[in-house]
Amino acid sequence: MKKILKILIGISLLFLLIGAVNAADNSTKQSTVQDEQIDTPDSYNGKPIIWEDQSSQVSKNNQKTVQNTATKAIKCKVKTHDIKRRQGKNIQFAVWIKDNKNKPVDNLKLKLKRVYKGHSYTSYIRTISGEGIKFYSNLGSGKHKIYITSANPKYKVSATSTITIGNGKLSYVGLKIRNPNSYPAHKKGISAYYTFGGQNNPGVYATVDGRGSWDGYIHKKIVSAMFYFKNNKNSKLITKKVKGHTNIYVSTAYYHLINGYTPVYAKVWYTPYNNR
Repeated sequence: MKKILKILIGISLLFLLIGAVNAADNSTKQSTVQDEQIDTPDSYNGKPIIWEDQSSQVSKNNQKTVQNTATKAIKCKVKTHDIKRRQGKNIQFAVWIKDNKNKPVDNLKLKLKRVYKGHSYTSYIRTISGEGIKFYSNLGSGKHKIYITSANPKYKVSATSTITIGNGKLSYVGLKIRNPNSYPAHKKGISAYYTFGGQNNPGVYATVDGRGSWDGYIHKKIVSAMFYFKNNKNSKLITKKVKGHTNIYVSTAYYHLINGYTPVYAKVWYTPYNNR
């Protein structure tokens, strides 16, 4: 009888032990589930959490750095020249661009702003090539100032030039410059000569002097002149181009003498002129 009682007590204790173990195991699982819910990346106590993605921020900063590097402009050298044309002629406006490594830049889109008489302007976009840039419009007589910049942010271009259109037909005359002791070369009302020694302002001249005309005023305006100088030893020629200067009585182009050279020829461009 005592043995049976001991067996029953032992079985009861075993069931109690198994129940306690199961309860502890369930408690542990609940705690784990709660912990997992608290650690979820997008909520805490039912409220959303916004996490700062450091790697994404670094990536954005890198992108900004790359963009800044990519848009850093390469400064370019610009070669152009002022040109003169008669009215009604198409214009070949030449521009050459070299980068900071002195290499020609081709197929570059340029912005050209043409300012006429200081107020009216026209903007162009032109692609540069080996032949320069062409204007196919009839430009009005007077001076047109051209502002040149780049339409490509990769290149930094800044230059100015001018296009001068003669007031009416731009004419031309060529004259041999004689010894200054002889009568000056004279053609179409324009004289070419040079002075030296003790004379005032020694140099080479192309002149229209209206004081000898029938009404005392000039009727031609010198736009520009090209003077040719010959080396006294080896006969090598050099040229110097100058602009004309005009008042109501005289229109003149002038260049000073060059040591070791003699003026021999003049090309003169002029337009009709009457200030009255």
